[in-house]
Amino acid sequence: MLDRNFQIPFPCPKCQNEIKETIARLEANPTLTCPGCNTSFGVDAEQFRRGLQEVEQSLAKLSNEVIRIDIKL
Repeated sequence: MLDRNFQIPFPCPKCQNEIKETIARLEANPTLTCPGCNTSFGVDAEQFRRGLQEVEQSLAKLSNEVIRIDIKL
């Protein structure tokens, strides 16, 4: 499970200022406003949700692979 407080950086489409927002905030409201130029823009909520699912599936698969590693001391 992903930490919903993890911040994801997005470039402003107008001024390229980096805007960081948490996963939880983006799930609740996928609209961002650049503090540099005050431009508002949206993140595609469905695409964002699918991307999060893919990341979570990849992390689960990685976790399963790590468990299978033979640890030698």
